[in-house]
Amino acid sequence: ALGRELKGKILIDCTNPVGANLTHGLNSTQSGSEMIQHLVPDTHVVKAFTIYGYENFENNVYPNYNVKPMMMYCGNDLNAKNI
Repeated sequence: ALGRELKGKILIDCTNPVGANLTHGLNSTQSGSEMIQHLVPDTHVVKAFTIYGYENFENNVYPNYNVKPMMMYCGNDLNAKNI
């Protein structure tokens, strides 16, 4: 049922399936995003917002460094990534 609701939409995967002792939390050779894509095949899955905590977005100033955090994202649909 959820697949119909998400058909053609962009779904941002912000999960990190990490298990005990930093093992893959899903006991799989697939990534979490790949597993989500399998569950909702007509949805455009983009992986983002997983490498920083909320505090990095709330205060993204790093004293003595002239840098800002960069957010990486990935997906297999160019239009979805461009949004």
